[in-house]
Amino acid sequence: MDLQEALRIARSSMTQHGLTDWKLRFDGAVRRFGLCNHNERTISLSWHLVGMNDEDSVRDTILHEVAHALAGPGAGHSQRWKMMARQLGCSARRCYDSRRIAAPPARFMGACPSCGVTVLRSRRKQIACSRCCVKFSEGRFDAKYLFEWSENPMPEGGIMGKSQVLVKKYKNRVYKVVIENGVYFLGSTHGKRFKSLSGVAQGISGHPTSGRYFFGLVKAK
Repeated sequence: MDLQEALRIARSSMTQHGLTDWKLRFDGAVRRFGLCNHNERTISLSWHLVGMNDEDSVRDTILHEVAHALAGPGAGHSQRWKMMARQLGCSARRCYDSRRIAAPPARFMGACPSCGVTVLRSRRKQIACSRCCVKFSEGRFDAKYLFEWSENPMPEGGIMGKSQVLVKKYKNRVYKVVIENGVYFLGSTHGKRFKSLSGVAQGISGHPTSGRYFFGLVKAK
């Protein structure tokens, strides 16, 4: 789905349901479609997954997060949240159906050094094989069964492979820039946030900033 259209639909839905003082943004998540943050009063959408999926799936995610905002902090995926989600016309599923939703390829493959079972993840984490921990350590964490990580040897196709990634210097700062469907996502290589990115976008892209540019932090490798 077009990213700008997704933002328009999300903002319209938030306004319709009284979330006029909430913020809306994109993020770089690849295994999570949306996020509701009550502390920051922010609804966030994964620009990767929005760009890879159809309007119905994106609308359902927007309503999912709006329902979280309306249900209040601490509601989680409780019955109260489910009732609110259904009132809004959402499918009220706890998580998206991975068989139906397209997602970027996992970058890493983890292998258990004991049983050889493998898992795919977008980030390398210190996690142990639950099967071996249960079988040999009475269910307790055991570092002997930490997954060993390597690059995913058979990544599937995804939007990440179609994005244009640049690293540019602007006013003595180095930025990583991801350009997807004409939308610029900016972040410093030091992972810092910036109060205003409009001038940076204009300097890097060479175009005047306007409503067609939306900005989100992109972490550099």
